[in-house]
Formats: sequence, C-alpha cells, structure tokens
Amino acid sequence: MSDLSKGQDSHPHEGVTYFWDRFRSLSGGIIEPVYGIFVLLIAIRIFDASSTQKSILAAGVWIGMFLMPLFLWIVSSLRMRSNNACSLYTFITGVLFIVSIFAQSANQFVIALTMTMLIGVQGFTLLPKILVENYHPLRRGKWVGTTAMIQGFAFLVVSQLFGVLMDQNLDNYIWILAIAGTAYFSASYSYYRIPSEILTKPTSRFPYHTLSLFWKNPRFSKLAIFWLLIEFGNLMAWPMRIEYAGNERYGMKLSNTEISLLVAIIPLTVSLVTNRIWGRMFDLMRVESIQSVMGVLIVLGILPYFLTSNYFLMLGGMAIFGMAFGAQKVLNSLWLTKVVGKDEVADYISAFSILNGIRGIVAPIFGYWLLSKTSPAFVGYVSGVIIAIGCLSLLILRHSAYRN
Repeated sequence: MSDLSKGQDSHPHEGVTYFWDRFRSLSGGIIEPVYGIFVLLIAIRIFDASSTQKSILAAGVWIGMFLMPLFLWIVSSLRMRSNNACSLYTFITGVLFIVSIFAQSANQFVIALTMTMLIGVQGFTLLPKILVENYHPLRRGKWVGTTAMIQGFAFLVVSQLFGVLMDQNLDNYIWILAIAGTAYFSASYSYYRIPSEILTKPTSRFPYHTLSLFWKNPRFSKLAIFWLLIEFGNLMAWPMRIEYAGNERYGMKLSNTEISLLVAIIPLTVSLVTNRIWGRMFDLMRVESIQSVMGVLIVLGILPYFLTSNYFLMLGGMAIFGMAFGAQKVLNSLWLTKVVGKDEVADYISAFSILNGIRGIVAPIFGYWLLSKTSPAFVGYVSGVIIAIGCLSLLILRHSAYRN
C-alpha cells in the first residue's frame, strides 16, 4: 500500500494536495530563476539600473515579507480559505508581470517588478498551513522534498533556456517576463485546486500583533533570530554574486549562459541530488542541527566564489552552496511545523516574516553599500563571519536543549 493510500483516513486530502502541489512546484521552478538571476541581469544589462534601484529589486521580496502580517490580517478578516488567498495573490502577480513587459525605463521596470515580488510572496505565509492541514506529519518532509526536486528540475532547465535566450538577443528579456507571468497564472489554478480550511478571524485589530509571540515562545524567538543571522549573511552576498559575475567593471566578462550555469544550474543540480535527503533528515533531526549544517555549507560556498576570479573555482563554490540550497528549500516550507502546533503555524510565520522582511530589506542594501566601499572579497569575508556567528549560536542552543 502506498504512503498516500495509508494516509487517507486521517488526512483525506493528502493525495489531491500532493498532485496539485507538484504543478505548483513546477510553476515555482519557472518563476524562481527569474527572481533569482534574470531580474537583476535585466536591470544591469538592459536598463543600466543604479545601485539604489538594484538594491530595491534585491529587497522586493523582503518588503513583501514585512507586509505579510497585514495581508494575512486582511484575508483572515475576510474569512477566505488559504488556497483561495494564494490563488488570488498569484493571479495578480501574473498580471503585473505582463504589465512589466511594457516598462520603458529603469524606474518603471523596478516599480513593476517590485510589485510582483511584494504580492507574489504573500502565499509563503499560507502554504505551510495548507501542507500541515493536508499532509501526515511523518510524510510531510518526504512530499515536500519531492516537490522541491520537481521545482529544482524546472529551475535547472529554465535557467539554461533563459540564459541562451538573452545571449541570442537581449530583447528576448520580454519573453522571459511573459513566461514568468504565465507560470504565475498556472500556480494560481494549482492553488485553487488544493483543499484548505477557512482562515480563523483575527482576534486583534493590529496586524502586527503576532510580534508578541517572540517573547511568549523563547525557543521560537531564539531559532528565528539565529537563523536570521545566517540568512542575513547569505542574502547580503546573494545579489553580489550576480553583480560580481554580470557587471563588467569586475572584469569577469561572462555571458548570460555562463552566469546562469554558475549561479543556477550547478547549485541546482547538486540541490536536486540532496533534496530528498534533506527532506528525510528534516523528519529525523532537530531544526537547530539542520540549520547549522546549512549555514556551514553556505560559508564554504561563498568564500571560493568571492576570493577568486577563476571560473572553475567559483563553480566549485556554487556546487557546495547547492547542498545548502537543498536544505533551505525544505526548511523554508516546514521548519516552524517542528516548533509549534498546526493551528499556530500561520501566526508564527507571520511573526517570523516581520523580522525576515526587515532583514531582507537591510541585507542587500548593506551588501551593495559595502561593495561600493570595498571589494567582492571583503563582502564575502563579512558574510562568512555573520553566518558563522549564527551557526555557533544554533549549536549552543541545541546543546542547551539536550542538557535540559
């Protein structure tokens, strides 16, 4: 008997959720390289965007994260189902992507794409709640690991395709934006078909009331803050990877296809190999342990990338980063399900998203400022030190938990 069949009694929607979540993941694999690589490349090579404009683009998703509690408060007040809210968010984002095709200046492009990020990210608050409702707790990591593999394969193929398209003709960026918009429409339909419960009406008139959870739940607050340190170091360096490889001022002179191979295809290939392993590890290990291992791998990937201009050594660094990326895909969806009960997940994600949003806004701005004053290598050093502090803090937290 299959795992899905065994879970039907207690989780009757597990099968249909898994079916449509695979389509959602496929759409995500098309969208992700657009945000992760090509939005900044288009800004640099098509619109000659300023550092400020590039910082805004790099922070766009995280502005949306900061606004998550407000969006969650609105859809909860309207008593929407989680899947319908996600479907609405992704449909609107698809429309905005189509609108961005007609941008005639860097400012218009930055405004349109920042709006897609701000709205498109809102589903992240509710997706874990949907998965917790519909997946058996002992199989959650397995199914998420599988859908992460699907998303990774799509990312792999699309990254290469989009790199080739832009090398053939830079004006092909329009097709990249159009395909991303279509993928969002597909994700919208997939969300619509996944069953979910009606959201609980908020008990507070203040959307950011979930901040109180940080002092009500000490374990959550420590895990969140220490992981945010790791992600701060990672995010301040992430747009610098594109900048270092894609801006001719640093002497790399790489094609769009070579950049895609470097920052997407190599790490994603490694990630695909490890996704299901990380999913299984999530089911068996403490959150602190997985977060710490992920942080160490990020440092080992960052340093070779920024400390050399040798393309093959940089590829090696990104291969190591790919291992961390596999862990990150699973953790982003599920880490809070090991810390709080299923009915509390949405509120805790809302609380986490507030700090996550602030971190995501500040980190790329800080990274670009630091790069303007120093060098890519120095950015890599600072990033590594911040991540190391976060890892050490998590290990101390885990040791304290075992003692108690």
